[in-house]
Amino acid sequence: MKKTILLIGLILQIIVNSCTMFQPSYEFTYIYSSDSLNVITRIDHESSKGYAVYFTPGKFSEKKIPEEYIKTHNTGFFDGFHLAINWKGDTCTVINLSGGYEVENLSEKFVYLDDIDSIETSLKELLVDTTNYIQVFSKNPIFE
Repeated sequence: MKKTILLIGLILQIIVNSCTMFQPSYEFTYIYSSDSLNVITRIDHESSKGYAVYFTPGKFSEKKIPEEYIKTHNTGFFDGFHLAINWKGDTCTVINLSGGYEVENLSEKFVYLDDIDSIETSLKELLVDTTNYIQVFSKNPIFE
């Protein structure tokens, strides 16, 4: 009888562990403008489909993929990205400095730049005024 109870307990524990193992995980990091009036959310998302990082405007905390986002393309262990984020008033401009990205449903207040002319112009502006400029890098598990 004790062996049967232990066996049933072990089977239940395996079922619970396997169910939670396949649930997606979400880690939220909030990136504020220097005046703390504006924020974008970085979402580190891991699921059975892999790992991706999403950026979305505002303070987002729902455990789902946002409708408006910039998503990094992480295809391998050593992949990474480098972004520059700049605020002008309540408009957030995200500048691609390296990496691949997918963009979905961006509003006029959440701008993504990846063409070289726009990037060059924006970086020249940043050299003049760096008060609302933030760099964002990928997380590398080797260094954590």
